[in-house]
Amino acid sequence: CLAVREKYNENRNAFHNFDHGFAVMQASFYFTVKTSLSKYLESLDILALLLSALCHDVGHTGRTNIFEINTMSKLATTYNDRSVLEQYHASLMFQLLKEDDGNQNFLANLSLSDLKIFRKHAITNILSTDMKDHFDLLKKFESSYKEAVEGGVEFGTKETHKELVTQLIIHSSDLNGPAKTHDIASQWTKRVHREFMKQYSEEIALGIPVTPYFKDLDKIEVAAKSEFQFNTIIIQPMFNILNTFLNNEISDIMEHLNRNIKEYERLMKENTKGSEDASP
Repeated sequence: CLAVREKYNENRNAFHNFDHGFAVMQASFYFTVKTSLSKYLESLDILALLLSALCHDVGHTGRTNIFEINTMSKLATTYNDRSVLEQYHASLMFQLLKEDDGNQNFLANLSLSDLKIFRKHAITNILSTDMKDHFDLLKKFESSYKEAVEGGVEFGTKETHKELVTQLIIHSSDLNGPAKTHDIASQWTKRVHREFMKQYSEEIALGIPVTPYFKDLDKIEVAAKSEFQFNTIIIQPMFNILNTFLNNEISDIMEHLNRNIKEYERLMKENTKGSEDASP
């Protein structure tokens, strides 16, 4: 765990650091223990889920995949522009385990068959955190569940069902910041916005295509609009699917999320109006 923390924090990222990795693991643990999702998982699945959640962003550069690709970074050329960071995180997780002195490498105690299962699930989980696959993941989950119900098959009996459950857990956990109470959610927002603004400045300096929605996030009206749109388009539909699937088991999370959306909408409208009134 110490090696993971050191690797997380070596780039001194405001958001993608060990705090974030630990928070995602904690959220994954919550979904596994406090909801009925646990009935779909065996102990090895849970082990793979929690470790992949902890390590899902280990070694993060503090930049996006698009930035890595546009700069033809070492990671981009290594992983051929495909889920660059996610592939790196998955690879690094196993490298760190192999480099352990042996006292904490619990994988050495797994049978070959269990190790293959663990590795497959851990890699799949981490790759599912790539935002470009967000809508595909939600679509696959909904269609797979609907197909099982309509076909009279209990959801969770197929290996693909289990994989979709763990992927949805880790992806939701990765994006669970907006579903916290507002005082906590706003701190995570400020952290990730600092990273985004730093990347935007670097894109300008390097003369590569800029990420337009990373601009002016230090302005209240811009930051509030960004969060309002991200939460309503990405976060809310995802948690609605999960909450519906769980028969309203995460209603408290939904309440936090909905309050945050209303707060960002209020800030967006109030500060946008103030900016318009101040215009000549």
